[in-house]
Amino acid sequence: MSLQQVIKVATAKCDYPDQPRSALDPDYCRGLGENIKEVGQKVPIIGYTKGDRFILCDGGCRLEGARLAGIPELLALDLGKE
Repeated sequence: MSLQQVIKVATAKCDYPDQPRSALDPDYCRGLGENIKEVGQKVPIIGYTKGDRFILCDGGCRLEGARLAGIPELLALDLGKE
């Protein structure tokens, strides 16, 4: 039985811990957010729920882009655990 499920998460309740390989380019993120706003989200962010927060493992640029574009929710693949 899989614990994974696709859910909607509020962008305000997402955290993206510092990732050594991730450098969020503001221009790229802004463009990505505008694209999500125009055509919809094609790839979910990935992470897990911890308390009332959603911790991202993948999707920091999508999250930042959504925040910059004023998108209040994103589709997320919840892994069910850390």
